[in-house]
Amino acid sequence: MAETSSVQQATALVVSAFFDELARWGVREVVVSPGSRSTALAMCAYELGRREPERMTVYVDIDERSASFFALGLAKASGRPVALVCTSGTALANYYPAVLEAETSRVPLIVLSAQTLDAPQLGELFYFFELTAALCAATDGLSPFDRKFSSPTRAQTTALLQKSAE
Repeated sequence: MAETSSVQQATALVVSAFFDELARWGVREVVVSPGSRSTALAMCAYELGRREPERMTVYVDIDERSASFFALGLAKASGRPVALVCTSGTALANYYPAVLEAETSRVPLIVLSAQTLDAPQLGELFYFFELTAALCAATDGLSPFDRKFSSPTRAQTTALLQKSAE
């Protein structure tokens, strides 16, 4: 049996704590579209579900589009947020129709994508969600920065960007 590195242990602790927080905030179902980069996310969700089944149930669907609409149905039926887990690229893009439906229906979906953080992938990620936010705002006639809760977030984001530029 291979030894677990300290980086793997740290990753497992952080991701486990993240899923524990999701459960604490009401997420009871996670739908996983498995892929190599999302293994840590999937395994930590599964481990929480095995350890405390009343807090988390994990479903697996290898077809991302089906998985996303299944999660949407779970969220509509329960009224609680449902988390979706996938790798990057087309896996994430296949969630897009259900994410748009969730936004239109005001149904809470949480999308967790395990991205590689090279420049092209990071750019695609920003573009993907920036476009989604812009389309939703235009459709609703809203600016995301007009909402009261976004002011601290905008200030924090600006501060982080300024700090990273230094």
